[in-house]
Amino acid sequence: MKHIKVFGIKLIVMIVIVLSLFGIYDHMPIVNLLWMSLLITALTYIVGDMIFYRYFGNIIALILDFAFAFALFWYMGNLFIGVEYAIVPLAFFAAFFFLCSEFFIHGYLAHLFAKTYQTESRDIKSLQNLRVEFAEETDVQDIVDNKDNKK
Repeated sequence: MKHIKVFGIKLIVMIVIVLSLFGIYDHMPIVNLLWMSLLITALTYIVGDMIFYRYFGNIIALILDFAFAFALFWYMGNLFIGVEYAIVPLAFFAAFFFLCSEFFIHGYLAHLFAKTYQTESRDIKSLQNLRVEFAEETDVQDIVDNKDNKK
């Protein structure tokens, strides 16, 4: 139920982004825009929130989400709109607004799944478990003197 709630919130945000930015083309049917929103939401939720965020933490997941969303907006824009229009700037702005919403969605995911999601990457957690060993310092001259005395 929690996943459906987060997916619904993400879908509403995605519909607003897609209808606002990609809706400027007059020949785009609203059905194509809704399909585009649903596909991008499903892929970014599965890959971005279930994989990237869970295993890499918030900052790296946001960077990867931006790149993945940009690629998806670019591909879906070319697929649904066509290559004769300037899709790259439109995909960039759509990915930027998506990134702004993902910051809040990741916070909500961390709140809902506090026990299962990691807030830090695995490398940082493994570094926190390291311990430092201390030893007595010895003077090099004492070691040299002891070797000379033994001869």
